[in-house]
Amino acid sequence: AVMDFKGKVNNYAPFSISGKINPLASDLFVDLAISLKDDALLPGSSYSAKYVGYPLQKGALSLDLHYYVTQRELKAENKVRVDQLQLGAPSGSTDAIKLPVKLGIALLQDRHGVIALDVPVTGRLDDPKFRLGPLIMQAFMNIMTKAITKPFALLGSVFGGGEDLDHIMFDLGEADFTAGEASKLDTLATALYERPALKLGITGSIDPVKDREALAKLKLERKLGELRLKELQAARQKVTSVDSVRLAPEDRGRLLKLAYAEAMGLVSSKASATVASTVLAHLTTRQNFEPLHKTKNADESKGATPKGPVNLADMEAKLLELTEITPDDFKKLMEARAATVQSYLLQSGKVTPERLTMVAPKTIDASFQGSNRVNLTLQ
Repeated sequence: AVMDFKGKVNNYAPFSISGKINPLASDLFVDLAISLKDDALLPGSSYSAKYVGYPLQKGALSLDLHYYVTQRELKAENKVRVDQLQLGAPSGSTDAIKLPVKLGIALLQDRHGVIALDVPVTGRLDDPKFRLGPLIMQAFMNIMTKAITKPFALLGSVFGGGEDLDHIMFDLGEADFTAGEASKLDTLATALYERPALKLGITGSIDPVKDREALAKLKLERKLGELRLKELQAARQKVTSVDSVRLAPEDRGRLLKLAYAEAMGLVSSKASATVASTVLAHLTTRQNFEPLHKTKNADESKGATPKGPVNLADMEAKLLELTEITPDDFKKLMEARAATVQSYLLQSGKVTPERLTMVAPKTIDASFQGSNRVNLTLQ
């Protein structure tokens, strides 16, 4: 039989059922298309308040369904469109699902206020456990649950970028993100543009071991630059800041020895050029050379002042070990990384400032676990 059935829901929302059926045959045959356009959701508000936890304030439902049954096997397409969905205040229902529903809606609703879902369902009619209604409901709940529990995976599946959109990796010791991370931020900016109800939390983090090593290297290089700056200024050369100093390899080796000698108390930072030159000349050949001036670092090294020759690699390793990296250094790096992500997203022009929240970084203590990244959360 050919079916062509049309009507209106509540005298305004058009619907139709069309196709072919053979309901009386032993092998049931169904090939039907079902359409509903812009039916108001408000009649379901009490149901929503009870089971979703929020009453409905606004919204229209459209359906584009196709059901095909042959040889007792069902293949169903359920294309659902919900337009301008808005929820009211929490109902406080004890029967409501325990999920952040508003976050799920914000993840699914595009910038035009539309939620478009495609929910295929398959099954066999001779399966005693087969129930179409529960299957469709479970499919919808799976989508909502994924949206809420794995929001970045959902955004990645829609806009690209995969599941790792929830963090941005940075160069060790730096506030510059690593190669390839800019494309993730571009994807995220587009996702936030297309999902205007979402807000993003930005939290900087550090690797307490690898970032510490990188920060120590940066501090050491700056120390060597400062020593070279003093030399150039003493020679009356026009150099105004350490940032403009460029170290030649031979200068770096010499200054590394000087910094090591100062740190180990072998020479005072105020020692004359003659004394410093004498120490540097013997530094890599002496067998027993006691400190000329005790320093804090020398005292804390607990007798670690070498008794034999020391090469440049040894000196640098010791200087890096003695370089102090404070919790404040870590905090500044975490904040700088978060600010870099915030600035990049704002410069895209797709995200407004009020949608980006800078979250205070965790306290650096013995229990701290982190990585050289910025962690992102959706709200």
